[in-house]
Amino acid sequence: MKSLSFGPMAHLYDETRALDSACLSQALDYLTNRFPPSAYPEVVEPGIGTGRIAIPLAERGYRLSGVDISQEMLNLLAHRL
Repeated sequence: MKSLSFGPMAHLYDETRALDSACLSQALDYLTNRFPPSAYPEVVEPGIGTGRIAIPLAERGYRLSGVDISQEMLNLLAHRL
């Protein structure tokens, strides 16, 4: 079985993903209200990639752990942190 890795395009991955900031904010509001970090402090994100979802969750008080098949994506995440 072959796996799909975004490693070769890690440097432009986020630019190729349409993500409306208002929509993301509403989704994060919903998650935060439904699963508050005080009750659900730890989140695991498989395929954490560049952290475009994980970083905003961490900013809302969650402790994030994540894995990704692409070392290049994880390198970008480490740089952003």
